[in-house]
Amino acid sequence: MYEKPAFSGYVSGKMFLMSILNPCRFSWALPALVVFCIGRTPVCGFEDAVDFQRQILPILSDRCFACHGPDDAARQADLRLDLRDGVLRQVERGSPDDSELWRRISSTDEDEQMPPPDSKLALSTNEKEMIRTWIEQGGEWNRHWSLVPPSETAEVPEVKDHAWPRNEIDRFVLAALEASGA
Repeated sequence: MYEKPAFSGYVSGKMFLMSILNPCRFSWALPALVVFCIGRTPVCGFEDAVDFQRQILPILSDRCFACHGPDDAARQADLRLDLRDGVLRQVERGSPDDSELWRRISSTDEDEQMPPPDSKLALSTNEKEMIRTWIEQGGEWNRHWSLVPPSETAEVPEVKDHAWPRNEIDRFVLAALEASGA
């Protein structure tokens, strides 16, 4: 015959399953996942415009700022890629082949290549193509989204299931779910 353990933390199998499957326990997860997925840009293909703040600046920050960033002592070639003017002086908007930035990151010559091979900060092929696409699309340096005032009020979308949303944000999430077929 099976006896319950003596400790007070014993939970029956049924109670354990009910606590895991409790829909309120992870009610935040689905909306968070949807918002995360909606905000992602495809890694390949670049169907939408490449966003400087979300896609290009993180690459420059990770691979270039060590030598071309805000630290005066570490800066090389008197070039700052953390400032708008520094980046845009290296970019011929709409023409990657005429841009110094593209010429340096696509070079195979070890003396010209950026980042230098000995830095161990190589750009992936996808990152290089993203930068090339950004230059082709006009090389716009846009401000961080949190610093840009909204240009218009978003219209709250219509949804099929009117019982599910509790507020306007839920309607945006549900509209995205319905559009994806989920």
